[in-house]
Amino acid sequence: MQGIHGILLVFTGILHIMFGFMPVVYQREWQWFVRYKLWSQVGLENDRAMAAFWFVVAGPFMIMIGLLLYELETAGLDLPLSFGILFFLISGIGAIMSPRSGFTLLLLPQSIYYLVDALQKLII
Repeated sequence: MQGIHGILLVFTGILHIMFGFMPVVYQREWQWFVRYKLWSQVGLENDRAMAAFWFVVAGPFMIMIGLLLYELETAGLDLPLSFGILFFLISGIGAIMSPRSGFTLLLLPQSIYYLVDALQKLII
């Protein structure tokens, strides 16, 4: 299916944002952010606040990159191998450092799928 790599990454970005806003996960942190009007509320000393912020900010970046991939794929352009290698390395490091996370469940398999697809297109 053309565009599948972009669609998968967009879907992952949407899940990332939804998880970051889930009341049972980070409700207290978002209430705190809103109470203090978001100004200077995320710091290294507060892991939960950093995680809540990370989920909501990283998701749109995944969506943006997914849309770019989708446009490349549907335009019939070859998938860049360099992106596949970096995607795999970042996802692999994330999976090693945080094995029970979206890195292992979603991003690592997507990066392997992308890399295999990009390599096949180079060989053929």
